Amino acid sequence: MSLIAISRNKIKTIRDKIKICVKNGDVENVSLLLSELESELNIFESLYSSPKEI
Repeated sequence: MSLIAISRNKIKTIRDKIKICVKNGDVENVSLLLSELESELNIFESLYSSPKEI
């Protein structure tokens, strides 16, 4: 599996966790997950925009 695919799967997993936390009203974990999502999106963007996959 490529690094881009791995990152994409992590983003999907984090988004699913955020949906569950929002549904349950778990605001503290939503905040932590949003920070994690932002970090993973930065990684994905770097991987996607690089000239060749590492």
